[in-house]
Amino acid sequence: MLENLDIGGTRIKLKRPFRLEYTYHNGFYEANNDEIRVSAVSESFDGVIEIIGEKIEILYDLYVNDDSMELTEDALELRKKLKEYLGNSLCLRYVKPKPITIFLFVVIFLNVYLALTDSVMREYSIEFIVLLAPLPAVVYLIRGIFGMMLERAEELSRK
Repeated sequence: MLENLDIGGTRIKLKRPFRLEYTYHNGFYEANNDEIRVSAVSESFDGVIEIIGEKIEILYDLYVNDDSMELTEDALELRKKLKEYLGNSLCLRYVKPKPITIFLFVVIFLNVYLALTDSVMREYSIEFIVLLAPLPAVVYLIRGIFGMMLERAEELSRK
């Protein structure tokens, strides 16, 4: 039984233990979980666990995070089981950057570059740098509001 799983370099505590059946034969570990239909083969047990984590990450992205597809009854059941194990643990990781996020990143990078490079700074007006200075604070504010919204959604999903 697994209580934690490393997914994408992050250790995640599972909402309920994950039953993993495994065998060792001819120098290879083979593990599977029939409930969510994942399996893996590796020369080490840690390798099997890593592969299982990668597969669960892909399944979670497809069946829980991506709501653009119309799911069959079996797929909806898989979605439910993935949520039982992981809850909304992986939701924040899959927020795809919007164009405004990319724009803000470029503007912040440009702001830092201009502030650190004297020769470039001389070619641009100081007003441009002053205008861009508050942007990191705005980005943190937006991230904080988004985080509170996700916490509230998770709280509502538990009810």
